[in-house]
Amino acid sequence: GTAEKLPRGNGNYLLSFISATPAENPQLVTYVVVDQPHVDGQADSTAAKDLTKNILTQVLPYMNVPTIAEMQANGITTYDSMAVGESDSDSVNSNH
Repeated sequence: GTAEKLPRGNGNYLLSFISATPAENPQLVTYVVVDQPHVDGQADSTAAKDLTKNILTQVLPYMNVPTIAEMQANGITTYDSMAVGESDSDSVNSNH
């Protein structure tokens, strides 16, 4: 989410993103808040989403949640739900 800080119109935002992972059986909740990010495009929550993705990319291997690339390398072509983003480096939850 994105919230413009008071006074409005000054271009200062509070960004947040929350996730529950893995989707089928959540065991981890990640809540990231960025107060006044010093990035272009503050008015959307991309910075908080990207931080969440970086955190989960490092944490999920410890939880034995495979990446899409790992699943494909093992011949698994379908999965129940994605845990992070949409690229090959993202993690997924699978019952296969």
